Amino acid sequence: MNLTDLDKPLTHLIDLAPTAVQLHELQTIIAREKALLKAREQVFSVLLERLYADRAKAAYQAAHKDTGTVHIPAGNTLTLTVDRDKDVEWDQAILKTTLSAMSAEDRDHYAKFKIAVDERKFSAAPPAIRTALERARTVKPGKMKFTFKEVEMV
Repeated sequence: MNLTDLDKPLTHLIDLAPTAVQLHELQTIIAREKALLKAREQVFSVLLERLYADRAKAAYQAAHKDTGTVHIPAGNTLTLTVDRDKDVEWDQAILKTTLSAMSAEDRDHYAKFKIAVDERKFSAAPPAIRTALERARTVKPGKMKFTFKEVEMV
């Protein structure tokens, strides 16, 4: 089997009945290709930034914003869309004090609350606490991941 076989219908691949060794080889090739593609993507991203950062900054300034989407000319027939995400951080101590001073109605309207228990602390909790917390705990299995590993022959 080779990498291009994975472009074929799944039923065809199953009919080929690949061996574990063949699947391991494919997995190794995919991992190598993925790492190569990621490295190329990083270089490409830096290249775009070096070539267009000044024009993008000017477009953000002209639009009177620091984040969001701007469009800049990138040739006679191309426009480059630049997206800059917003990374918002809240000072937890100040926010807690501010929210505590609000009415319950305002606090519930403006703030999102997510209460969680660290899994390590849950596992190490005394039995009475674990039992009390278990009523609120649901464990959902994640996606299965399959990885071949070579075994050293002794």
